[in-house]
Amino acid sequence: MLLDCFIILLKWRIAVIREFLEIIPESEIQCLIHLKQHLVERQPLKGVRILLNTHITLATVALLDGLLAIGATVVLTSAPGLVQHQKIRKKLELVMDYVEFSEILKYHQADMFDLALDCGGYLVDLIQPKLGLVELTHVSDSIYKNTRCPVISIDKSQIKHIETILGTGSGFGSAVKKLLLEKNEEMTQQSYVIFGFGKVGRGIAYALTKAGVSKSSIYIVELSEIKIKQIEHLGFNAFGLERHFKQVQLILKTADWAITATGIQGAITHYFDSSDFNAVKYLANMGTYDEWGEAFTKRSILNAKKPFNFMLNVPTRLIYLDPIFSTMIYTCVDLVESSVKATDSVMGVKVSIQQKVLNDWMQNNPHFDSFEALQLEIEEVSCLLA
Repeated sequence: MLLDCFIILLKWRIAVIREFLEIIPESEIQCLIHLKQHLVERQPLKGVRILLNTHITLATVALLDGLLAIGATVVLTSAPGLVQHQKIRKKLELVMDYVEFSEILKYHQADMFDLALDCGGYLVDLIQPKLGLVELTHVSDSIYKNTRCPVISIDKSQIKHIETILGTGSGFGSAVKKLLLEKNEEMTQQSYVIFGFGKVGRGIAYALTKAGVSKSSIYIVELSEIKIKQIEHLGFNAFGLERHFKQVQLILKTADWAITATGIQGAITHYFDSSDFNAVKYLANMGTYDEWGEAFTKRSILNAKKPFNFMLNVPTRLIYLDPIFSTMIYTCVDLVESSVKATDSVMGVKVSIQQKVLNDWMQNNPHFDSFEALQLEIEEVSCLLA
């Protein structure tokens, strides 16, 4: 009887996942398809218990499918600071082992997981996985100082630029177009102030120019003098936050958009008053955390301070997440099979894994002309491709 119930649940889970996967063109998840073909027979994650803390979107289903296909037992959760598309969450709750984030320790002991996959460092104080923790996004290494297991950051890998520059930038551009179409406004006729010129900031600037926005209408604010020179070299308006603070305040009086891509929680409140942005029509956060801070209400920031592109049903096209999810899964397999030892610092992804996935991705996207953005602007990726 118990076995029959298990089989019914398993079939139901497969049906729900397939229902969502049918929405995704296979051309957008070729890396994951190849991964499953390569590993499904061997089942390298069979019996491996994984806690997955992430945004819950259509993309989550593709990641889950990859993990489950090669044997993993997955417990799904989503921290309050992450985005949850309710239709998808409710269906996954019915067929997955889903636990409310606040109740993880109530139902699961801190050391009962073999691996943890995290987005934003939310799990660090809750669990101590036996084999390792894989972090998807940018967080300070210091939060992992008391973690006893190996910690591997996908964000430290060169391959992450595919998501953060091309994917996040593209998602931002799509969200802007959708919003302005509803308001009968032209994207190319507006001006944009971007705070931060890391991977995400670069991607936003690149997406805006690809959409036809003039570089003269894009203002980028940075603390790093090295990045300011990079911004100037690329032809954008560059401002040092501290050195040109008064000028930035003046620009905000006529800007249409202000976008945060600093990677720092509460960054804007640290330097500005909310009144500095009174004339700006649209305020957007593009970081995992609330980069605007306590001086700004949720109502004043698009998408209630959550990443702006997550207002879309597909915040980032799967074609950009496909290599990242594949890298995460291959890293999980490596942690299980290679007995990776913990170190004093957060580690990056093995180059051999990155090369394998990147070769897969490029082979299936030979037409992908915007990959020039990586080759031109990211030296590390160019070296990896050489």
